[in-house]
Amino acid sequence: MAGYFRDVKEETVKYFLYPVFGVSKKEKDVDFWLKDLAEKYTYSLGHYLASYIWQVEQFNLNHFVGSCPSDKNKGFLPHLKGTTYFGDNVEDEWFIVFLLLELSKKYPDLVIKVEDSDGEFLLIETAEFLPKWVNPETSENRVFLYQGQLHLIPIAHTPAEVTPLPSGTPALEDAIMVVREYSSITVANQDIQNALKKRISGYPAKIQELQHRAHCYVPAGVATILKHEPQLVSDAVHAFYYRDLLDLKVCRSMRYFPPETRIMREILFTRCLYAQLLQQNYQPDRLVGWNLPPQNSPQFKAHDLGMKLACGLEILVAGAKNTLDAPGSHLKTVDFSDDPRWSKFIQNLKMNGYFKGELEGSRLYKQLLQQAQAFYGSTLGNSEDEYISTSGKILQLLNKLDIDLDKLKEEERQLNPPDDDSWINISSEQLEALLDEKRVGLAGREEESYQERQEEMIGKAITESLKEFLQHTSGLEGVEAPKPPPRRKKKINNNKVDFDASNFSDTVHSILDFKEPDSSEGSSSGMSDYSGEDSDIDLSEESKTNEASYGRNRENLVKEMKEYMGVMDEELAQTNIGLSFERILPSQPTTSSQQVDQKQEENKNQTLSTEGDHLQVQPIDVDLTVLKNILESYNSQQGMPGPATSILSSMGFQLPENADSM
Repeated sequence: MAGYFRDVKEETVKYFLYPVFGVSKKEKDVDFWLKDLAEKYTYSLGHYLASYIWQVEQFNLNHFVGSCPSDKNKGFLPHLKGTTYFGDNVEDEWFIVFLLLELSKKYPDLVIKVEDSDGEFLLIETAEFLPKWVNPETSENRVFLYQGQLHLIPIAHTPAEVTPLPSGTPALEDAIMVVREYSSITVANQDIQNALKKRISGYPAKIQELQHRAHCYVPAGVATILKHEPQLVSDAVHAFYYRDLLDLKVCRSMRYFPPETRIMREILFTRCLYAQLLQQNYQPDRLVGWNLPPQNSPQFKAHDLGMKLACGLEILVAGAKNTLDAPGSHLKTVDFSDDPRWSKFIQNLKMNGYFKGELEGSRLYKQLLQQAQAFYGSTLGNSEDEYISTSGKILQLLNKLDIDLDKLKEEERQLNPPDDDSWINISSEQLEALLDEKRVGLAGREEESYQERQEEMIGKAITESLKEFLQHTSGLEGVEAPKPPPRRKKKINNNKVDFDASNFSDTVHSILDFKEPDSSEGSSSGMSDYSGEDSDIDLSEESKTNEASYGRNRENLVKEMKEYMGVMDEELAQTNIGLSFERILPSQPTTSSQQVDQKQEENKNQTLSTEGDHLQVQPIDVDLTVLKNILESYNSQQGMPGPATSILSSMGFQLPENADSM
């Protein structure tokens, strides 16, 4: 797939944000400007991000002064970019699409490009409603998010569209300019917009729906760390889910999170993380001291989940042996009472309704505030040179935080009931509903395929009927159906000449097409009509000389005509007249119809080419050109009477309304 993502690992999404750039800024000023923009954009999304638990990596924005890797011009194009590995939870990817659309609504000049390892996944989601020209090769640098909508830069089909709409693969800077200046043209049709909105429908309320609160019997250290950094639950699940033999050795010691200090705790998961942890089968070493209840016990699930979480964090901490010795690895504490950026961030959260109208000091308010502090401390509170690994962060939190077992036991008595996890099992009715939904989509695609075959049959029928129509005779009363030609008379009576219209037409066609007429017909047979009463009389020597002279003159005429047409081709090659004709591509082996369509698109505007000093003209596809012109004429009539309607009616055709778009 063309684009940015040739070397991107699977299950990864990348996003590029292009703000309006002032050319007067110096590179150093641009660097600070982009940093401020990254912070401003993150602040504006803070009320969504603070309570969201990511599967692996979170949404992030980094500034980049320069061109994008795929930009052929390598121009000065400052932008922000981010990369998120979402792993097994594809909802993280679509949540990022929601965030980017929200940003594009709030900042109208912002143009955004988003792709993943599959390429233009937005087009994959809306594939049922895309124009026919869209494919992985033609869509490069043509898909953007702008002002809350999906924009798809169409391919220029006529010379009038060449200026606003680039042909081929546009340079990224040109594509962004086109989206901003010609947004009414580039905005995708409503069906595509609806398909995209349907996929991200429910956000931001969907954030809560995709979360799951469960009771877990965990060591006190695990409870304290996850209370301070709820996002670390994804790291713990990920570490346990992908454990190996070396990790199992660590789990037999439980040096940092011994099971003797366990208490019941409410842990917040995403549904994906909860399902991953619940479905893992693991029997701990009895010597460690887990003492799990029987599997049929109501308490077994809480004990099992807590044991797995503790093992995941133990695996992570065991990998942080040299973390404290690494330069710049010490975890810094954010002073929330004297940090102007935190004050600005918390004010932004209040304006966007993050605290849900709760009074300061209430239990829910404190919980939300703690989540916001954890998010701020892990993202906005530290600079780029203060990066610390997850393993090192857990170890330092364990050493820094005060583990108050008595307080944790008091909170244990105030726990809310856990969420119902019946959603993890799909009933037969739910499965059937999902299959029915898919069947509807497949039926729609089959109907579209049938419609395409019908259109192809109609096109062939029109061209064949036009060929037959052109053979009809046109008189004062209109076009008449052809009649069997009468026997040709070869004698001259009363000084009158018999005129054979069909032979005359064939002769003119043969001259214009540079073909020699058949020996039995054409000019030679026509000349015999002037030979006298008896066609079997031998020609005199003078007549034979005249006939040879006529042949030479005719050959010279054909040669001069070819030279004349060649000069015309050279003159017309410098104009756009040839663009109105459809050309026959040179015959070459192809492996698929997609390759044929690609070659036709590449050669659409390359009707003339030069080899040495000789002009090579690609032959005109007469049938396709005629069909295209008559359909365009029919469409331009907009349902009113006109020449195209008259011609089609005389052939017995009545075309349906044009349902195709773009």
